[in-house]
Amino acid sequence: MLWAVLRDRQLAGAKFRRQHQFGDYITDFFCNDAKLVVECDGDVHSTSDRQKIDQKRDAYLRSQGLTILRFQNEQVLDEPESVLRSIAAHLPSISGRGAGGEGGALSLRQNIVVIADEAHRSQYGLIQGTARHMRDALPNASFIGFTGTPIEKTDANTRAVFGDYVSIYDIQRAVADKATVPIYYESRIAKLGLNAAALPKIDAEFAEITEAEEEYGREKLKTKWAALEALVGRSEARQTHRGGPRAAL
Repeated sequence: MLWAVLRDRQLAGAKFRRQHQFGDYITDFFCNDAKLVVECDGDVHSTSDRQKIDQKRDAYLRSQGLTILRFQNEQVLDEPESVLRSIAAHLPSISGRGAGGEGGALSLRQNIVVIADEAHRSQYGLIQGTARHMRDALPNASFIGFTGTPIEKTDANTRAVFGDYVSIYDIQRAVADKATVPIYYESRIAKLGLNAAALPKIDAEFAEITEAEEEYGREKLKTKWAALEALVGRSEARQTHRGGPRAAL
């Protein structure tokens, strides 16, 4: 639940990572800009043996110049806003108006229209993210979102933020207006393959490119592209294409 709010810079514009490793320890969440570690503890952390391990772990993390915040899982579930306020208080300001970007309204005018392009990407931080700061700064403004891919998830819902569709400009209208040429799809797949002789060079370049990534991130990238290769290489694989609408909300 907490990751749904911390990811994608939703909390005060700060970038958090999951499962970031320091020495022998893996933290739940880490923000490099604030040198902040956030831990969510279950019942296992209440035993005396586990508390000794946590004390040793915290001492090591503090020796690395890190601040540690610990929350019980029940607190995250029952008091999410309190938890987020505690985390935001340790984050650097992104607006120059104080920690976490707090501040008064920039304008109370009602004739301001805020237009967000690609509105499905970054408009869901309504607790402490960019969307919250925009609405605090312009409390009486009207917000309109443009997107080609409106989404509906538990933690991100385009129509819940911007309201129902004002206009939908789909591919059929674009073709009729001659804004684009007709699109035709072929149900076929182009099989991909790698030259075995080039693999050592590719591995070396991959290691160089991902040098700054932690081990967890590198392995995730490997898994992602291995899954793609497995899909594309299968003879029964098929391609499906669909043109989505461009919607104003």
